[in-house]
Amino acid sequence: MKRRRKYFVKPSTQLRLMATTMLATLLMSLFSTYFLIRCSEFVVEEGREKTIVPIYSMNQIIMSLEKESHPKDTAAKVTSLKNELHSLKEIMETQYADTVEQWNQAERIILAVLFCFLLCTGLLVLMYSHRIAGPMVRIRTAIEMLCEGKNIAPVRLRKHDEFKEVAGALDKLRTKLVERGFLESGR
Repeated sequence: MKRRRKYFVKPSTQLRLMATTMLATLLMSLFSTYFLIRCSEFVVEEGREKTIVPIYSMNQIIMSLEKESHPKDTAAKVTSLKNELHSLKEIMETQYADTVEQWNQAERIILAVLFCFLLCTGLLVLMYSHRIAGPMVRIRTAIEMLCEGKNIAPVRLRKHDEFKEVAGALDKLRTKLVERGFLESGR
């Protein structure tokens, strides 16, 4: 199998096709990513609000317990309760901070996947553009040779190329030109 030497057979056409496809892909990806991030931020914010209220309540309870004087027999229980509330408050704050960090990491992963998706799209479009640009170049070259009165071999396209019907029509035209004597019959 022959290795490709040129990645752009017809650069203006291929680059326009790539730019158009990449722009559409980028816009759709950014639109989807934006709404995914916004919805997730809403969930994270809602989680923060659900965490803030209990933490605020715990702070109020701890402050009120610290202000009150308690008999000796309940002072130890109150101190134990304050310590438990402090521990619970710290656990809730840590869990929320972990959730926020996990979300920030997920955002970075989403953006990395978006970049990889766009890169893959660009490569696929480049590969597909060869199925369009290659036949266009072959057909144009054949037409130019026919215009000069030179006979050509039938234009053969690869299995997955586009414009096979145009190449077939061009071969019919070539045959008619040879039959009518406009082209030399030898190749």
